Amino acid sequence: MNEQNWFKLTGLVRLQIHDVEGNLRDDTGWLQNTVVNSGKHLVFRLFSTVTSKPLKFGWIAVGSSATAVAVTDRILSSEIAGVGLARALATLTETKTTIAMDSVNFYKQWTATGARTVNEVGLFNTSTFNGVNMLCRKLTGVKTLANGETLTANYKIQVS
Repeated sequence: MNEQNWFKLTGLVRLQIHDVEGNLRDDTGWLQNTVVNSGKHLVFRLFSTVTSKPLKFGWIAVGSSATAVAVTDRILSSEIAGVGLARALATLTETKTTIAMDSVNFYKQWTATGARTVNEVGLFNTSTFNGVNMLCRKLTGVKTLANGETLTANYKIQVS
């Protein structure tokens, strides 16, 4: 099979924390991210003739668990629902990585309303807390937020 005909999804994610004065306090840098099986299935269904098409991806959630990522994951291991860090709709932009509009960037910024630890992040096609249909998941390492600090998540999904 010719490699030029393969369809591949690549995910990258980056978390940044700014203190209450707006200074960058923590930055994961761009991390390779796992595109999970349920995400691949839902992307395929967007192209198929199945009558019940899935909702489009666009919600980012964070969690506190350090449970290892598996391609069979469908939810975060311990999604955060409160302290200003609940699952939220991201701002989407189409960009160019290699060719025009081959990447989608998902951006969301939260302000913590209490102290919390974040250790995982995921991209979903539903606003429902602990709702299934995750496209991808990544452990970020322990990130602590104090009241009033901001957490920014950037996801980049590239089709190649």
